[in-house]
Amino acid sequence: MIFGLLFAKYSMSALYNSYISFGTVLGVHMQSKAEALPAIYPITSACAITGVTLGSIASWIFCITICKRQI
Repeated sequence: MIFGLLFAKYSMSALYNSYISFGTVLGVHMQSKAEALPAIYPITSACAITGVTLGSIASWIFCITICKRQI
């Protein structure tokens, strides 16, 4: 779950900084902050889901290695 929060934070930060610096979100020109944020939120959610998935896989691999040591 920590990875999900980190991925969401960094993706939101990167996309919002892109909008502030260049006025674009993933290469698409946005007229205002009200237009940019609804474009950023779904991408941030997808990054959070990716982070949670990667964290779960890492936990699973850790558990497998610990169980094999105990056998």
